[in-house]
Amino acid sequence: MHLELQPEFDDILQPLGNHALEFFLAASLYHAHKISFANAAHIAGLSFEAFKNPLEEHFNQSYFIADECVLEDIETVRGLHRVTKNPVHNLVKSKRREKWKASP
Repeated sequence: MHLELQPEFDDILQPLGNHALEFFLAASLYHAHKISFANAAHIAGLSFEAFKNPLEEHFNQSYFIADECVLEDIETVRGLHRVTKNPVHNLVKSKRREKWKASP
């Protein structure tokens, strides 16, 4: 697809560099939750860090972390915590540790 911009955009984008259009298009799609951070960086032609820094500069925020991801991580940690409190699990773990220490 070839884009033809209104002349007013030239005055705004020109001081921001050669790839300002790609960056702001990618950033807008990312902020609209249409593409992932990695895809936005790729579309902008930038590395992960090179995309993150101007996002923070121009939008005051770089990453969006979905509530579902945070809740999933909390459940994972809770599950791990339950496993480590399990006495049978701890006994097996302890026996493995003893066996490992005894091996040459």
